[in-house]
This record gives sequence, C-alpha cells and structure tokens, in this order.
Amino acid sequence: MGQSNPVVFNLNEYMNENQKVQNETAKTKLQSYSFKEVASMVKEHFHEKYKDDGFSDDEKQKRQEIEHEAMLGDSQAETFLMNEINEFVREEQIVDVSYPVFFESLTHAIFHEIYRFGVFYKWQTFPNSPSAFIQGKEIWFKVDGEPVKQEEEFESDDYVDEIIRNLAASNKGLKLNVDNPQEEVEMKDGTRVTIIINPRSLVKTIVFRRFTVQNFSFEKQASLGTIAREDLQLFKLLSRAQLNTVVAGKVESGKSTLLKTIYGERDPKKVAILIENKPESYLKRDFPERLVHDFYTYGTDINDVMRIALRVDHDYIIVQEVRGFEAEGAIGGTERGAEGLLMTYHITNPEQTPIQLAQHIVDVYPNRVLKNEIRRIAKHLDLGMIMKTYKGNQKRVTAIYEICYSFEDDSAWINYLMWYNEKTGKWEYNANISEQLKSRLYEGDEHIHDGILNHLEKRQEQSSLSRTPIEPIYIK
Repeated sequence: MGQSNPVVFNLNEYMNENQKVQNETAKTKLQSYSFKEVASMVKEHFHEKYKDDGFSDDEKQKRQEIEHEAMLGDSQAETFLMNEINEFVREEQIVDVSYPVFFESLTHAIFHEIYRFGVFYKWQTFPNSPSAFIQGKEIWFKVDGEPVKQEEEFESDDYVDEIIRNLAASNKGLKLNVDNPQEEVEMKDGTRVTIIINPRSLVKTIVFRRFTVQNFSFEKQASLGTIAREDLQLFKLLSRAQLNTVVAGKVESGKSTLLKTIYGERDPKKVAILIENKPESYLKRDFPERLVHDFYTYGTDINDVMRIALRVDHDYIIVQEVRGFEAEGAIGGTERGAEGLLMTYHITNPEQTPIQLAQHIVDVYPNRVLKNEIRRIAKHLDLGMIMKTYKGNQKRVTAIYEICYSFEDDSAWINYLMWYNEKTGKWEYNANISEQLKSRLYEGDEHIHDGILNHLEKRQEQSSLSRTPIEPIYIK
C-alpha cells in the first residue's frame, strides 16, 4: 500500500478564498438594501429602542423633544440624531447604499428622510431661491423669479401627511384642521413655513419662504444692489425723519427687509408698537437692545388690538401686511398723534396707494364713503417706497415718492423723488419737494431737512428725473 502525499496547508490560499467568500457575502448583503429600506430599518430601530421599558418617561419625553427640535432645524438636535444614525449604520456594516447626490453622506440622507423633509433638502443647494413649494407629492423651487418643478417627488401622499404631522407636533399650540386649514411655522434659521390643507387648498400644500438677509443696514442693502451706494445718506435721513411711510411691492419683493432696515436706522430710544396678524417680523429678536411691543391680531378686528396697544407708552406704530382692518388701524394711529408710521402693503402702482387703502377700509366698514377715506389717507401718509424683484432674485427700490394733499383745493397727488429707470438701469432724482413735506422735515430736525434737500439736488444734477414727477390722485 503506497503512501499518500501529505496535504500542505497553504495559509495564503486559505485567506484569499476566505476573503472572496466575505466579499461575495458583503456584496450580496449590500445589494439587498435600497436607501428607503435602510431608512426604514433605522426608523424602526429607534422606534423600538425608545419603546423599551429600560427608558424612563422623562428620557422618552426628552427624546421626543430632540426629534421635534430637529424637525425645526436645531443644529444640536441634528448632530445628536446623526451620531445615533451613524453608530447604527456602522454596527450593521451598511455601506455602498445609493442616496440622492445633494446629501452630504448616507447618514445625512437618512436623517433628513426620517426627521425632516426628505428629498426637499435639495432646496438648500439653491441658496438664491427665495421660496419653494410642496404641492401634493410635487416639489417646486422658485428660481430667477419663476417656479421650477423638480424631478424629485415624494413617494406618497402619506409621506407628506407625516411631514405635516411632525411640523404640527413640533409647534405647541398649532392646530390644523377643517376649521383652521392654514397655519404658519418658523424654522430655526428664520425660514417661514405655511401649511395649507383642504378646504382651503385642493391638495395639501406647504410653502417655504427663505429670508437670507440678517444684517438690517443700508450698507448691506447697498452691497446687495437694492439701493445705490451713493444714496446711503438719503435713506438714512429719510428713516430718521420719522415720516409716515408705506413700503409697497409684490410678495417676496423685500418689503419686510426694507421696513426692518428703516426701523434699524431710527432712533433706538424711541418705542415702537408692532401690529401684525401673526409673528413674522421678530423685531425684538433682531434688535434685542430696543423696546418694542408686539401685538398680534390673528384675524380679529385690529381696532380691538389697537385699543389695548395705545394704552402702552410708545412713539410710533408699525403695521405689517396692511389690508382692511390693518389699514384702518394704521391710519387711525396717525390721527391719534403717533407720527412715524411704518407699514408694508402689496401694491406697486404708487398713485393707487391711497385709493386702494381707502377701498380696503370701505370693504370692512361699508358705512364709510370712499372719497372721504382717500382724502383721509392722503392727509396722513407722507412717503412711499416701492420694491421690486428682478431676475436672479435681485431686490431693488424702484421709487421713492411723497403723498401730497392740498387743503386749499381738496386735491391729492404723488410726487416722485427717486425713480429707477429700467431702460438705462439707473436711478433718477427730483429735488422739488412739496412745501408740505419741507415743513414736516424742518419741524422734525433742521439738519435732516437740509441733508435730504442737498442730497436730492446733488443727485438731480447727476441724473435728473426723465418721467413726469407728478401723478394725480383722484378723489371721487
């Protein structure tokens, strides 16, 4: 019987074969998971983990609060949850899973899929887009002034429902139902989110509005091209003059930012009353060193709020998004002697400002006479500024005008002091201020009066107004 050759164990061959098996096993495992499946695994893992009796009620409550803060964009909550997700992914050896390219990592993508708005995160890669919309499963971004539908969509209406539920849960007091089909939420970065459901909207809609300006100064506005750098002094002096001013323009034209910039240039010792439907301006947050009283109407009669507000010591009133009740409250405040009114309004035709504001008042107070309200508004408003958005989300002040009224012949008119010529791309000027405004300026501060007149005269020499400066306001 012959001897068999001994089998020699080859360590290198064994390791190579073993590595091949491991690679094939890993490859099979990796290919078995899609991004959605991994996100579901992570979500289920933490759901089961925090159901465990090993966690106290306080710990579970704390965990829920962290998730709510993450939904609103709190950076610390995001870091905490992403660390947990990353640990789970490592322990499960989950790698090479495809995820949308606009996310920074798999962990980042999972976090947004579970705790925020999923593929809507793509909007963060469009920093110049002022607004975006979720309409049903569709996603739209406003780019260069136009809504652009994105190729990404949410997988189902249920996913959108979950986003809405999470937003509601993250905001105590928010009630969204058939009787109250619209609510607003502010994210940690200042983005405003409006949620609209049936019956106000055919499909569930979520509107996001981004506010990119955090520095409320005219220097900042000049750097953005909103105003000419040469006009810094003009805007500062007009702000300090405490004139009754309306800032008008379409949605997302930069009205609120300009209003806050004017407010920031005014005497910080003067006390303002801010009246708006819901929290939107956040003057106290952005100007913490100033005393400002915030009052919210929440759709009720502004006069009820005004009666309470006027009992508080103040120097002037600020009213955001003026409509019927707000118009009455704003003008009524000036009649009671509160000079320096600041308000925003959706209109871009200056000579129509008193007429449309008057119409708003008559709409809610039908016993009023339109021509009397036009006359009343023309008497009490001093100045108007128009905002407009151009391509590339470029905001620009396109006009400054005074609103004039003559007691002698009961007439009213608009007088343009500055106008942006879109054909030439230059601002033009008119130094012929009405005697009425000159008196107001001089009574307030002689130096401000002289500074404004001198500036307009100088700018008029460089670029005089090419259009008719006077536009009549017809009191019918």
